[in-house]
This record gives sequence, structure tokens and C-alpha cells, in this order.
Amino acid sequence: MTGGIGFSRQGSQSFEENRKLGKIRPGITAAQNATKNTHPDPKSLAAIRDFHDKHQNKLQSQKIITWLGIGLVLILGVLFFYWVLS
Repeated sequence: MTGGIGFSRQGSQSFEENRKLGKIRPGITAAQNATKNTHPDPKSLAAIRDFHDKHQNKLQSQKIITWLGIGLVLILGVLFFYWVLS
């Protein structure tokens, strides 16, 4: 039998140690968790907007290319089966 009683004891000790660590560590306060800047720089906002717009345009073009590719594969598939069956 592998493990045995010692394995069970190790598991319970590890559980208790982890539980104690959770009690020792301080929780996150609201000040530590705050990520918003109350007075953002207008230049940085413009840069963020530009990046977002470019990213959205890239995603849109990828969607269009994907759907065109799927449509092309479907049309070629139908034409191939029509050619094979005729």
C-alpha cells in the first residue's frame, strides 16, 4: 500500500499550515485595490482611444476575412460535390 497513514497526516498538516497562512496575511484594502486615476492626462486618454480604435478595426477586419474564408470553402465544397455527382 503506497502512502499509508503518513500520507494522510502530511495532507492534514499541509492543510492546517495553509489555513494559518491565510489568517496571517493581511487582506487587500480599498486603497491598495484602487486602480483609477482621478485626474488622467488627456494625452494618455487620446493614446488609449487610438489604441482601442486600431484594435477594434483589426478585430473587425479579421472577422470579415474569417467569414469570407468560410464562405469560400463552403462554395468550393458545394461545387466539388456537384462536379463529383454529375
